[in-house]
Amino acid sequence: MPDMMDRTTSTTVAEPRPPAHSRQRVRPQRNHTGLMVLTMLLSFIAAITSSGICYFYWLSLQPVEEAPIVAPIPEEEVIDPVEYISFGNYQLPINPDLAVNTYDQDGFIVGDDGIISYGDARLGIDVSSHQGDIDWQAVADDGVSFAIIRLGFRGYGEEGVMILDSHFHQNMVDAQAAGIDVGVYFFSQATSVWETLEEAYFVLEHLDGYELQLPVVFDWEFIDNSSIARTNGTTGQCITLYNQVFNEQMQKAGYDTMIYFNQSLAYLYMELDLLADNPFWLASYRNNPTYYYDFQIWQYSDKGAIDGIEGYVDLNLMLVDLTAEEEPLQAATE
Repeated sequence: MPDMMDRTTSTTVAEPRPPAHSRQRVRPQRNHTGLMVLTMLLSFIAAITSSGICYFYWLSLQPVEEAPIVAPIPEEEVIDPVEYISFGNYQLPINPDLAVNTYDQDGFIVGDDGIISYGDARLGIDVSSHQGDIDWQAVADDGVSFAIIRLGFRGYGEEGVMILDSHFHQNMVDAQAAGIDVGVYFFSQATSVWETLEEAYFVLEHLDGYELQLPVVFDWEFIDNSSIARTNGTTGQCITLYNQVFNEQMQKAGYDTMIYFNQSLAYLYMELDLLADNPFWLASYRNNPTYYYDFQIWQYSDKGAIDGIEGYVDLNLMLVDLTAEEEPLQAATE
């Protein structure tokens, strides 16, 4: 990085010598202009935060559009009032650039085992080393047809070291051997574009030799109730940018991509209209997905029970078959 601080030379003005009988040591007056300029420059540099850098980088990625010609509104024309989405204590204006959720809310059926079905939607799981050794044939026999497998993660402490999931290779081989379609995700704690690129290259390195049926997912999340998480204070603009940068690298390498979020990230942080060329994977733990906008995979529980897995596992419904690029699957009708 070039040195942005110009050095300003101080000058000393010679004082007249006092008479011999009153001669005292006189401190020369100094010109403080250089020090003031240096202080101002340092303050300016300190003010350029990661959020500011994010903004300008994000801006450079956006397409340049000509300003639309705005016609005057006839006096007799009535303007419909803006509609809002209620989320917690927030009233959020509807984004007209995003498709809306058109799933039949009455079509989601909760079974006695906690498994939710929706017509022909596919049951899936997402797994990591937390699930330990998995009997993937038993998983397949229990009705699971797809899995999104953690490839690795970045730690949320100050160092932010990237680590390969200890069960990644085993899960990839065994899941596909059982006939299960697979995609992968990387749990990100990136705080800069450089770290996002670092994570993308890490993923590409470890994907070498594998064939995927489902997308690669950039899973950026805040760490709940942690005062030391390195991602604390990250802006929505930066989160959106990190998704764009990561996905660009995956797509250049020939992989499909998908955006993961919960409702808080989606409503309050991410600019999803800039990411809408990707399928969306929603995390919302409830019996039916009331999230306002469209999505293709719904993670509906983190306490699922599936044969072949000890302990809890995340459960998902694929509402649009991403392996076949079909239309949304319809709810069962009587």
